[in-house]
Amino acid sequence: MTRRLLREDLYLMARTRRFFLNAGFAASAGLAFPGISCGQAAEKVVVSLATGPRGQTAYMDMAQAKGYWVKRGLDVEIVRGNGAAATIGAVGSGRAQFGLVQMPAIILSRTPGAAVTCIAIAQYDSTLGVGFLQGSPIREPKDIEGRTLTALSGGIAGPLLPLYAQRNGIDVTTVKIVNIDSPLNDQMVLQKKADGLLGTVYANVPAYASEGHKIHFMPYRKAGIELYGLSLIAGRRLCDRRPDLCHSFVDGLMEGIRDTLLNPDEALDIYLKANPEMGVSKNGQDFARLGIGIFLTTLGEGEIESHGLGWADPARLGAMADLIAAYLAQPGAPPVDPAKLFRNDFTGQISLSPAELDQARRNMRPFLKYTV
Repeated sequence: MTRRLLREDLYLMARTRRFFLNAGFAASAGLAFPGISCGQAAEKVVVSLATGPRGQTAYMDMAQAKGYWVKRGLDVEIVRGNGAAATIGAVGSGRAQFGLVQMPAIILSRTPGAAVTCIAIAQYDSTLGVGFLQGSPIREPKDIEGRTLTALSGGIAGPLLPLYAQRNGIDVTTVKIVNIDSPLNDQMVLQKKADGLLGTVYANVPAYASEGHKIHFMPYRKAGIELYGLSLIAGRRLCDRRPDLCHSFVDGLMEGIRDTLLNPDEALDIYLKANPEMGVSKNGQDFARLGIGIFLTTLGEGEIESHGLGWADPARLGAMADLIAAYLAQPGAPPVDPAKLFRNDFTGQISLSPAELDQARRNMRPFLKYTV
């Protein structure tokens, strides 16, 4: 089951980038946003995931189970998505009020008149990097010279490899990249037809490690390549017309994130109750536990200490937009204005005390072993 889920996630991520690059994207700009009636005891709200529920997004189930949205008058429905492009389109058209999407996809989707904007960060690290199994000849960045790595066609990790190589003194011309136009690149690594893979700790580690494979990653962020991961989007019109709704949803979500950071075991129990199919096997439970653990490791450095959960650094966002433009966007694509990419006015209400930050960092330590 876990490998099937990984294949599905990787396929949807790659298909999303291909959609943005080949077809252009306007996030259903110009479509009318249906009005949301006020005065209801519990206002119906739909939030779309880009894929199915995973341990990495267990904070959604935490917020739901703890009643953090209900106490704010919201009846939240969490729906399964069909990739970032579909989720952005659903939010832009008003079929969903909110969505969780990877930040690179949000940046790639930005066009003049785009119908969505980002309003909170859930995952402060995309966890992109070079993955390898125990027994691989790869141990440090220079070791990828002369080696074969797999990458999913249309993915993000592959196009950023030249920058990673440049910053680590690697001759990237000696690295053979096998681009797979299907989500089966894990088979090449397991069968030792490739020495490693280009992917994410977020997606690959839970799938491999839950099936007993010892996998490690060399993160791109250690070379200064920083990208936020999963982030919350909303329709621009919704943000303007219903800031109260946006505040309520973000605050409830951030309470769920706070509790997950502080009580990952409770988060696992809640997630397995909400998704009982994941608890029927040992590797399904491990997949969920590892997903939550990897999420813990994406706790931001600096942002949340000073500004609270969900806040984004405008300077870092600008650097991310420039990075995406240089390595992932179509030539001639319009520049992205960070001020229009993200709104910080809905975050900052939920924070961690110094003692809670220490606790969150202690909770993440067992999962740091997957990166070198």
